[in-house]
Amino acid sequence: MSADTPALPAALDLAGLKRADALVAETGLRLRAEPILARLAPVLKGLDPSLQALGRQLAEEIARLGLANEALRQDVAATRRSREDWVKLDPLSYIPGSRRAEAPPPPDQVVMTPDADNFTGAGWHGPETDGRRAWRWSGRNGDCATLLLPGLGAGRLRLTLHMIMPFGARWNSERSTAVINAMPVALKPVSPPDSGQPVLQAEFELVEDAALGPISLVLVMPRYTAPAGGDTRALGPGFMRLELARLPPG
Repeated sequence: MSADTPALPAALDLAGLKRADALVAETGLRLRAEPILARLAPVLKGLDPSLQALGRQLAEEIARLGLANEALRQDVAATRRSREDWVKLDPLSYIPGSRRAEAPPPPDQVVMTPDADNFTGAGWHGPETDGRRAWRWSGRNGDCATLLLPGLGAGRLRLTLHMIMPFGARWNSERSTAVINAMPVALKPVSPPDSGQPVLQAEFELVEDAALGPISLVLVMPRYTAPAGGDTRALGPGFMRLELARLPPG
């Protein structure tokens, strides 16, 4: 070992490494959460303090999801950069032809149902059915429920939600909020106002930078209780079906 080479420590400080990892994760979460909170500020300002606190928690959860996606992206990139340094300078020359094919285009539509394999979300009860239809009640962990949807890429998209209301309640637009990829969107009922199974739609546009990876949908909806016994749970609107479709440009 040359005189210019520093001596290795007798033992690695694993606790110090863990602290460093925690600080890096905390900083990354803060850097992602702050712009989300800034965009949500106009919406949060008009809500009561409890919903404002919930909004801040949602922003952190969305930021964590972004960090997880970024970590996965970097892990995949790292595996592709694990050859010798000279390969990194011109990687295309060393990628087999079978791997140079363009990725298939994203689908034009995604459908999600309560008992489907592609159902991914939090804040929902388990699937239930009456033999004719299936649903998942929201409200399991409070007024917030989330869904993670496959991405369709950038462009104009339409989200259609088929819901079912508990205990004879009606959809309350004033007390319901939807956020897609940290962007507040308006859910507009397209069914009769007194329907116990409201159909809601939202149209929005994702730019290239916001269309990487899956789409996160956050729903904040009030919970209801049975007026005269029976089910003792506090339940929010139930999810029956979701359709996410690409709209023609223009």
